[in-house]
Amino acid sequence: MDPPSSSTRPPIRAKKATTSTTRPTGTRLLHSILSIRLEKARSWREPENRLGPREYWRFYAAIALLHAAFATHLAVLAYAHAYLSSGNHEYERRTMQLPSDMALPVGVCVAVGGLHAGGLVLMVHNRRLRQRISRLGAPKATSKRGGFEFSSPILRALDGVYTRLWADKGLFGTQGELFGLRASIQHGASVASQTYQAYVLSLQSATVSLNWLVAASIGVSCVASPLLFMVRWRPIFQRTTAILLTVLVTAFLECGVPWLALVPYLPYFTWPVVVQNAHLYDEVWFYDAALLGQRLFLTNSGDIVSRMLPCVMAFLSLQYVETIVSIAHDSHVFDQRHSRHRASVYAVGGLPPTVPSHRRLDSARPLPRRPSAFLHHAIAYSRVLGLVWGLGVVGLTFVYSTTFTTTPCSPGCLTRVYPWFASDCRCVVQLVNCYQRRLTDAAAVATALAALHPGSLRLLIVEHCVGLVVPSSLRRFQMLTGLEVSNSTIAGWDASVASLPSLQYIMLVQTNLSVIPPGLIALPPSLLDLEIAGALLTALAPDILAAWAGLNTLYVERAQLTQLPSNLGQLTQLNTLSFFANDIADLSTFPPLPLLLELDISQNARAAALPTSPPPNLITLHAEYTSLATCAWLDQMGDPTSFVGSPLCTTAADNIAAVCTHTPSDQGMVPATRKYRAIDYVA
Repeated sequence: MDPPSSSTRPPIRAKKATTSTTRPTGTRLLHSILSIRLEKARSWREPENRLGPREYWRFYAAIALLHAAFATHLAVLAYAHAYLSSGNHEYERRTMQLPSDMALPVGVCVAVGGLHAGGLVLMVHNRRLRQRISRLGAPKATSKRGGFEFSSPILRALDGVYTRLWADKGLFGTQGELFGLRASIQHGASVASQTYQAYVLSLQSATVSLNWLVAASIGVSCVASPLLFMVRWRPIFQRTTAILLTVLVTAFLECGVPWLALVPYLPYFTWPVVVQNAHLYDEVWFYDAALLGQRLFLTNSGDIVSRMLPCVMAFLSLQYVETIVSIAHDSHVFDQRHSRHRASVYAVGGLPPTVPSHRRLDSARPLPRRPSAFLHHAIAYSRVLGLVWGLGVVGLTFVYSTTFTTTPCSPGCLTRVYPWFASDCRCVVQLVNCYQRRLTDAAAVATALAALHPGSLRLLIVEHCVGLVVPSSLRRFQMLTGLEVSNSTIAGWDASVASLPSLQYIMLVQTNLSVIPPGLIALPPSLLDLEIAGALLTALAPDILAAWAGLNTLYVERAQLTQLPSNLGQLTQLNTLSFFANDIADLSTFPPLPLLLELDISQNARAAALPTSPPPNLITLHAEYTSLATCAWLDQMGDPTSFVGSPLCTTAADNIAAVCTHTPSDQGMVPATRKYRAIDYVA
């Protein structure tokens, strides 16, 4: 007698389970890459892919939160672009080398952010009963009696193409045969854009951990799908979780990393002015902040495309997932008992059956022969390419952020970047200490500068040099934004500085300048800030002031000026002006500079008179240790205006107490002592 079949079936099932669970990891990974099971048409409505209310609402909440994250980030980003381009923050805008007109980035951010905000509205709209039924029913009718039809033949043709290819039940739609291929292509476009961003970041970030964070995120995005398909989940969870994970990575890269990189620098806007100035004169802090701040904004077409394309792809992916989980939850069944016409009766998510629809669900135009082999190979190749791509990005970052750190830099490199494919040191802030490096002539200084990469250097500090001749080879550094000369005697300086298109500030501290050299007269249009402290200047000629008409900041401190320049009124763009510790006696002719916000005339001991009216926008006046006894417009000044040590503070007027209690400054706007400036400092 044969044994009952029930006694033989359990071992068979056990054998199958054992085979599945003991499959080698490499084989399971390969199988997950080659599997395209869930991309088959209408598989979202299979019984095994049905979602209960709890699972559905979890997915729904995740989709809504991601839409909200993108919409919020893009709204804040649009506001930041508009804020900096408003004209009230020109110094910050020009420091980060942002374009003056940022209307296009603002418009793009608003448009893409509007997509995600609209996605939230659409999610609410799609929960209406009519929409839920429509998703589960047949494609829209194409006859005038059955539904809407375009009157234009061109629009009808386009509508037909859209219905056959891109609608939910089209070839590339969510329930279509090639949905998986479409999703893979979109994910590839997003990853390619993020890889471009990672490469640009490697050119600008001096923080290895930030480069690693971005590369690891891209790697996770690329390997997520194969790894998730190795997990023994239901197909609905595998596919939707894979898509949501890639969108989550995109949200982290686009909405999180730019702000996360700026977290150490955002408190700057809450610090007191004294603390702000101290950090602005810390070269490493300042340039790290400027470079990372620049990465937050869309400065060119490459940034616009590479930053916004992943956000658009994320919107489409979230729409896919919302459609998929809705179909899986709001599954429909056919009930032939209610109609002799085999009408379909819908049961949507536990709601009572609605009016039967007499349209056949399979009335759509039959698709052409399924391109099963093409579909299989295309999706498999895209997954393999994505896996290799992600590992490649991580590998590039590993190679050029670990072994590259052992590549020696020139002595004095204070901060550097770690670009891909670079075989040499890329210094951002370079200190050239002539005393420490025994650079005794102009040729030695030129040789030291020749060793620097011209594409990465942003700040050059030359100090403790005797008979310094600023070399004409300086024009090599087209990305140079700052030039500082400290504790040096300057023997020559030609007009090569004028050919530096990115130069924004020049600082000369403790030099022997008695006249302005040609290199400081022919200035590039990009120059904002000129600071001279500890010089032998006795006057500023009219032609010099005319050449400086575009400056936002001018400091001539601890010099020997005896009078105001006659054409000072030509500096109409000045926001900050300092004549600290000079010997100017007459200030009554001070011109009404229209944009001047802060003026420092402290320690001009002979200064005894101010103009009858202040510059129209002046907020702060520093007049410590002067001979000023009156100020007719003192009540128009804001804090921290100070007259400490001046005769004004000896009067009994009630309105002067606030300006006579400040701690006096002994160094002006330019700090007397700074980091990295000691003669024996070794970087």
